[in-house]
Order: sequence, then structure tokens, then C-alpha cells
Amino acid sequence: MNVHISQFRPFTIGAGHTVLYKFIANKRACIDVHCPEGMCFHYTIISALFPAEQNGHRMISYLKPHEVLNTEGLSDPVVKHDIVREEHKQQRMCFVDYCDIESGLKPLSTCLPDNELSNTTTFNQHVLNPCSILLVCSYNHSLSNYFKFVGDDCMYQFVDKLVESTKWVAEIYSVTVAMKPEPPAGEAMLAAQKYNTQFELAKKKGVFPCDFVKSPDGLMYTSLPPEDTFYNVMEGEGISDEDYAHAQAAWDTFNYMNLLQYAIQHLYVDTCLLADVSENFGTACLAHYGLDPIMYVTAPSFSWDALLSMTYARLELFTDPDIYIFVACEEYHDALSDLPLPVTGIPPNVSHEKCLLTLVLKKKYVIHRETLKHYLMYGANLDSVHRVLHFEQYAWLVHYIEFDIDKHAQAAN
Repeated sequence: MNVHISQFRPFTIGAGHTVLYKFIANKRACIDVHCPEGMCFHYTIISALFPAEQNGHRMISYLKPHEVLNTEGLSDPVVKHDIVREEHKQQRMCFVDYCDIESGLKPLSTCLPDNELSNTTTFNQHVLNPCSILLVCSYNHSLSNYFKFVGDDCMYQFVDKLVESTKWVAEIYSVTVAMKPEPPAGEAMLAAQKYNTQFELAKKKGVFPCDFVKSPDGLMYTSLPPEDTFYNVMEGEGISDEDYAHAQAAWDTFNYMNLLQYAIQHLYVDTCLLADVSENFGTACLAHYGLDPIMYVTAPSFSWDALLSMTYARLELFTDPDIYIFVACEEYHDALSDLPLPVTGIPPNVSHEKCLLTLVLKKKYVIHRETLKHYLMYGANLDSVHRVLHFEQYAWLVHYIEFDIDKHAQAAN
């Protein structure tokens, strides 16, 4: 038997149009767009995002790259490093709903809690009224809109409008158009409304007496309630004299007839400020990391993708079950000179380990080398080493952390 070995040489990027092998083309599963040299990557993305109804191999069947793609920073032709970066890059979310709900607090009578059955005490019930939706379009501000809902059925109106706006956005997405992001509307969201003459007063976040409004009838109060009614029972604190003075100035300037009108304006300002901060933060994140925070449920998940995008780190996953169990058991503790160092144990009536300050003997205690050296420096005795896990470690987060610290220092607000 003869064995022939040869080195595999993949196609080089940017070598112009390459005709597919016949047996691949006959499967009709690949789109081979005939495009100029250096544009293969662009039309690969476009053909996936905006499939052609016919003549998929013709470049003329697709939108032009500069109309739908952000190609800033890409080399020509695109190299592998750029492709890795583009995998992390996101486009701006085209439509975002910013919502807010104003509510009063209705006191509830409740029995004393039974510690054997429950330790939850109910103090208040939310009285929801009014609520709002600010729909922001990132590529065409004329499509942005503000909706407010007032009355006992305001939440039903709120949900119906969310469903309606979802269908409306779906219709817009059904038409292929170029979506170039516009700068955030920012303070223009407030200035464009009828309160533009009192802009400086209207844009500041105000205060609302939630504990004073115990029912919808409380919104019919015809003057600003006294300062002591703004005391928040749940938080155990009131408002400052400055905040109350601002609320009084807003009441007098806008000539409110009752507390409901004050609540509607207060809700409007809160919703606009929420949108303003979020849109500007999103713009900064897209510029620095190529990621839109609106696409994430939590800040930690966004931060994780941001640091991976900036460092291009490739983290190795555990594939060996023994190594995974070994590392999963590892614990790190702050060393205090007047307290026991290796802390672990199972307390009474508990089935799993807790961090306990004990001096009992530690057997098969999983620990990092540097932490062990620290313990030994403080007088701990090491009898034996059972197993050692070797791994590479370097400061791959330094650039990301220093970059964030620098941007935080430069922030003006």
C-alpha cells in the first residue's frame, strides 16, 4: 500500500472570483456571487442577510455594500483577522421601546408573618397610572413616537400598543431599505415637544409622591402636595429641599391643574431621559466595542462580550471531566492576618460546604499556587500535594480594563 502525504493549501483570500467545483454547484446549496476582487466577504454577508429572489449569482441582484454594511476599518481584501472582528461587531438596533410606569402605593393590611411558614411582609400594592412608551428609531427619527396611557385600564392600553407597534415594525422590516444610523436625538427628544420654551426645567428628573397617591382619586389633587408627603416609606427617606423647590417651580411654570398632569409630565421626562442615556451609551459602546448593549439582558453579559471583542482572546474550554471537577472545587479567600486562612467546612444541619473560619485539618484542599504561597507565608503547614493542574495564565484583561478606566475618566456626565 502506498501512502502519499501532501500539505493542504487553502484558497487565499482576495484572489478574485473562483468558480465552484461542478459537483458543489450542482447541489444548488451554495451562492456564488460574481463580484470584483476584494468584495467577496461583503457580498457573502449581503447574500445571507438579503437573499436575492432570482439570479443569486449576479452582483446586481443585491444592495451595494456601503448601503447596508459598516465596512469601516476593513482591509481590502478582507483578511482573517478582520473576519474574526466582524463576528463580534453588531449593527445598531433599529427600533427600541423605552417604557416607564408611574404608580402610587396603596397601604395593605396584613397579618404578622409566621417565621416557620414565611418571612415575607406585604406593605403596599402598586396603583399603576399613568404609563408610557417612547419608540425610538435609530436610522430615521421621524419614525420615533411617544405614547402615554391614562386611566384605570392604562396597562391594557400599554400592552395593546406594544403589540401594535411590534406589528408595525415587522411591516417596516418586510421592505428592504438602507438603514444608516442617525446620531442619537438626545436632548432634542425633549426640545421638540411643546415644553421646549422651558427646556432646562423640563429635562431635569423630578420627584413624585408615590406614598401620597393611594388611589386614582389622589391624582385629582389640585396643588403640589407638601414636602413631607414625598417621604418614601419603603426606602425610609424623604426628598431634599432642592428637589421640592424644583417640583414647585415645574408646577408653577407649566400651570398644572392637578397631580395627574404633573404625573404625566414627570413620566414623560423620565422616559425621555431613559432613552437619552441609553441611546448615547449605545452609541459610545458601538464606537468602542462594536457592540450594542440593547442586545443584552444583563450588563455582565455585555461586558464579557466587550472584553472578548477587544482582546481577541480565545479561551480554552474544559473537555476533561476530571479537570473540570478539579477546578470547580477551587476556592479563593481574602487573607486576613487575624483570621484563619483556608476556610471551608460543613456547618450543622447543612448538606454542602460553606466558607467557615475554622482551624480544622484541610484534606485535598484545592488551591491556587499563589494563594498557597501566601498561606505558607502566614505559617500554614503543608504535609502533601496530591495533584497538580498546569495551565497558562497571563494578564489578557489589562488592555480592556485600562481602556474602560480611561473612558470613565474622560466622561463629562
